[in-house]
Amino acid sequence: FRRVLFRSVLVNHSDALYIASHPTFHYEQIKYALERGKHVIYESPITLKVDQAKELIALAEKKTVFYMQV
Repeated sequence: FRRVLFRSVLVNHSDALYIASHPTFHYEQIKYALERGKHVIYESPITLKVDQAKELIALAEKKTVFYMQV
């Protein structure tokens, strides 16, 4: 249900997402949003693994979208 709801929000032409889920879901959710050119605001931490965080940062820069931790 969570994945369907999350993806349906993106399909509805949102420009940005606020990710406030459990950190274990951050990588999947943030990557999905960034791949679709969405701006992302997320609660700390960005991911639980450093290599995943680096991948997401590079993806955001490649897509030229805004990402920020709150």
